Amino acid sequence: MTRRLTQTLCLLAIAMMALVACGDDEETVEDMNKQTILIYMPWAGNLYEFFTENIDSIESAIVANKGMGKSRVMLYLSESPQESKLSEIVYNATTRKCERQLVKSYSGAEYTTAEGIASILNEVKAHAEALNYAMIIGCHGTGWTFKDAWNNYPYRAPGQRGALKASATTAATEAGANKWDATRFYGALENPTFQTDVNVLAEGIAQAGIKMQYILFDDCYMGNIETAYELRNATNFIIASTSEVLVFGMPYHTMWDYLCTPTPNYAAAVKEFLTFYQNYAPYGEPLHFGTLSAIDCREMDKVAEIMKHVNESFQLDENLRDSIQRLDGFAPVLFYDFMDYVEHVCTDPLLLNKMKNEMNILIKSTVSTDSIRTAVGVIPGMRFIVPKTNCGISVSDPSTHPVTTRSHHRTAWYQATH
Repeated sequence: MTRRLTQTLCLLAIAMMALVACGDDEETVEDMNKQTILIYMPWAGNLYEFFTENIDSIESAIVANKGMGKSRVMLYLSESPQESKLSEIVYNATTRKCERQLVKSYSGAEYTTAEGIASILNEVKAHAEALNYAMIIGCHGTGWTFKDAWNNYPYRAPGQRGALKASATTAATEAGANKWDATRFYGALENPTFQTDVNVLAEGIAQAGIKMQYILFDDCYMGNIETAYELRNATNFIIASTSEVLVFGMPYHTMWDYLCTPTPNYAAAVKEFLTFYQNYAPYGEPLHFGTLSAIDCREMDKVAEIMKHVNESFQLDENLRDSIQRLDGFAPVLFYDFMDYVEHVCTDPLLLNKMKNEMNILIKSTVSTDSIRTAVGVIPGMRFIVPKTNCGISVSDPSTHPVTTRSHHRTAWYQATH
């Protein structure tokens, strides 16, 4: 009898311990950080000043919201090509201000390698583990293109850059009127040592064992089919521009509420971008230029499958190349509107309709002002593009630009669709 009572009491004790353990697990999951957003701003030369303003804009949105809820925000910022810091942005409810708590300092340019990116992401995971992760990447960008494929960066533009740089000493610029007219492509780094290819970014994220909820590219020319395909296993969505982004970048103060949640509202965030640039006039100078898209990278395999059928059945008529919508200021064109290209090359109504239906799923949301600014300066006199169509994503398949002909076959997109 005593033995049976003892066994019963032991079983009850074990059951109670199990219940307590389950309760602890539930509390841990409930209290766990839902999302960590990494603001990733590696060295980009002349953009450092604007990066600091972007960060201030994000912090002002956090202060307006009186915190970040159950999310956390990490910041990786390069203060020079060889010096970077990883910090956490925290909200101080007493002072009602944001503070930056240093996590780690870095020396060197490891941010350009897959191993370096993975190391940074692993540090973020260790410090601010979350159920979901997202990245905001601020830098100069040229989409899918490989840095070793450029003879000059950008190709044939150094002379134009020099002229633009010289104009920066004018009184108007000193008053602050002209610098806002530049874009996040103009001034791109000359030294490839501090540049990063998209496939390296994808590999770094893979090595860290993360799949991002979204990657927002606050950069030029990152909204292309090749980039979306390369990152399909690294992120669910990318938010990016098919063309150039003015140097001010994203209007984070108004976009932040739709990005700092485990369930981002992509359509609302993109709409805020358009509203801002429809009214953007620094120092009274109207600069109503910008395009932005939210792209569902989970659909990229389906798009590639359809495109492979198109390429197997049709070939572009060379006489039609110049009539495809350009989305850049390069000569020859480097980035074309994807859907306009497909419509020029595919004459099968059923196959074309299949692609159109898939595009309605791929492009979650897209917006564009009436004109798009280009500061590349390759084509004399070209400062604006007035697109008749912009489906929300670009492609380089029909391009004869030297960078394309040298390296396009190396992209995962080309290999999957040809």
